[in-house]
Amino acid sequence: MVFHLRRSSYDRDSRIFDARRPESLVYWWPKRGAPVLIGFMFRVPKGPRPAFAGPIPSYHQHMGEPAPATLATGAGPLPSS
Repeated sequence: MVFHLRRSSYDRDSRIFDARRPESLVYWWPKRGAPVLIGFMFRVPKGPRPAFAGPIPSYHQHMGEPAPATLATGAGPLPSS
């Protein structure tokens, strides 16, 4: 199972791509054992996307939500379970 935990106080703190303050941490929870941190997400304001890392980042937005776009960054493939 993959899930993320969000720090809502960081959502609109006017910091963009602050590695010390990701808005969400993404975890993988194997069938056996404790959850493993596998990535993080940053939220960016509506409008033109920041030119961070060129075309590499993957942005998405949840439909129907009046929220800013989200940049999800992962640490790589999931470990085998």
